[in-house]
This record gives sequence, C-alpha cells and structure tokens, in this order.
Amino acid sequence: MINKNKKIKAFSTSALTTLLGALLVVTNISSSSATTSSDSTFDASASVASSCIISATAMTFSAYTETLITATTDVTANCTFGTTGTITLTTVADATTANYYKLVRVGGSASTANDVLEVSFKKTSDSTALYSGSGSFSVTGTGSAVTSSALITGTIAASQTAKTAGTFSKSLTLTVTY
Repeated sequence: MINKNKKIKAFSTSALTTLLGALLVVTNISSSSATTSSDSTFDASASVASSCIISATAMTFSAYTETLITATTDVTANCTFGTTGTITLTTVADATTANYYKLVRVGGSASTANDVLEVSFKKTSDSTALYSGSGSFSVTGTGSAVTSSALITGTIAASQTAKTAGTFSKSLTLTVTY
C-alpha cells in the first residue's frame, strides 16, 4: 500500500505542478497583452460666406407711338441670412438728356437720332431715379429659398419723333454690393 500512496501522491503533485505552471503562463500572457491609451482632442469649425446673387426679368415695352410708355423689370436677390446687398444700375447713362439711356435700333447707329429712343429708370416703390452713380436700393437676405425683390420701371418719354421702324434695345448691368 505504500507504493500505491506514493503513486497517488506523486500523481497529485504532478497534476498540481502542471496546473500551477499553466496558471503562470496564462498570467504572463494576459499581463503582456494589456493596452495603454492616450487621449487627444481636435477642434471642428465651419464658416458661411456672405453671398448675394441677383437676376432681372426682361423689360419689354409696348410699341412706341410717340406717347409716354412704361415697362417694368422684376429684380430678385437671394442673399445669405443677414447679408444686406445694395443694388445699383452700373451702366453709364449715354443719352443726350441727362441720366437717360439710349435704346438703339437693331442694325441702327447710336449716333443717328432716328435710331435712338431715350429711356429713364426708377425704383417703382418710391420713384428713386436709377442711373450710373445715383440711386440704389437695398435687399436683406433671409437665408432661405425666399428671395427679395424690387421692381424697376422704365419710361420712354412722349414726343420722340421720326424714329425708324424696328426693335430698339440696350443691355444694362445691375450690380449688387454686399
């Protein structure tokens, strides 16, 4: 029986030694795979640029019969929220009457009186005269798809006689400053 007890004791000691060794190996593995960390921060920022975009419909007069006629154009502006734009007519007035513009007959000459109709412009809402260097109107952006608008009225005075038949036109430039 002594042999049998020595075998059990020896087997128990071997099993215990093996278990202890495995435990040490697992402890070493888990301690070597431990991670460390470090924190950092960053700033995020954005900006919204001021902008204004303007457009205008065509101003089309009825046929001129030597009586006063008027026509309008709808000027629209779409500006970023809180941006105020000032719209001015920047084309230089070129007619013989001060602050008037020449509509020239297509195929005609600006220096031939029969080929020219003189026209003036004003802001419809308050009759502010609009010509290069004078008169302007403001628009303020809402920041949405809603546009601000204003009407400009053009007037061709009566008694401009002896005009050659045809179409008279001129391209004019509006500028928005914001």
